[in-house]
Amino acid sequence: AERLKVIVDDRFHTAELYDLDDDPGELNNLLLDDEAERWQHVALLRKYFAARTLRHPGYKVPFRP
Repeated sequence: AERLKVIVDDRFHTAELYDLDDDPGELNNLLLDDEAERWQHVALLRKYFAARTLRHPGYKVPFRP
């Protein structure tokens, strides 16, 4: 089974996808080759978090560096 790691930074509008089985050092960002299937991982992740994001008037997500 593929162990994938997705990193999305909305502040800088960047996304990274790594196959940790083949690339444990995270040196080869699979999203750089623009393969549509790989971008589906990012789209699914965004949908997952959008459905589970806390939304209350006045609530701000804490910044974690």
